[in-house]
Amino acid sequence: MVCDYWTMSFSGRLLIATPLIRDPNFIHTVVYIYAHEPEEGAAGVILNRPTDEPTVAHLPEWRSVLAAPPTVFWGGPVAQDSGVVLIDAGGRVEVATDMTPPDGPVRARLFVGQSGWGPGQLEGEIAEGAWLVTDAPAEDILGPFPRDLWRKLLRREGGQAAIWSTHPIDPRLN
Repeated sequence: MVCDYWTMSFSGRLLIATPLIRDPNFIHTVVYIYAHEPEEGAAGVILNRPTDEPTVAHLPEWRSVLAAPPTVFWGGPVAQDSGVVLIDAGGRVEVATDMTPPDGPVRARLFVGQSGWGPGQLEGEIAEGAWLVTDAPAEDILGPFPRDLWRKLLRREGGQAAIWSTHPIDPRLN
């Protein structure tokens, strides 16, 4: 089966960086694509780059509703003066439409900055093998061990991808 990367939407999917990624912003990353239209480009957030900064420093009103110890995640090199909040909405991940906290406890993550691609850019990178595309269950997006996500997903893919999971950030250390 031939996949037509140029017309399909990758919204709601995960991108797993392969060793072909050379941009230091994306080496060993997993990106959740929350918006993608082939004619307009794509937007997402890097899931496996937590910071040491507490979320409540940015969203203090969320303190009482966050279900897990909240930290801010670095979402990517674009729009670093803005944020994106992902919320678990009954097993489905959604982008918060406003910054008002929900009524009850919720699993959520705050991302400062985001990742973006212009029209055709993401499709080209996928076609050349820089990214693997996979499903995006809420447990992968909001799971408890984000730093291990890249290796975990590559191992789950199996085959060559599982071998890539042992690839060091600096290949000279291999």
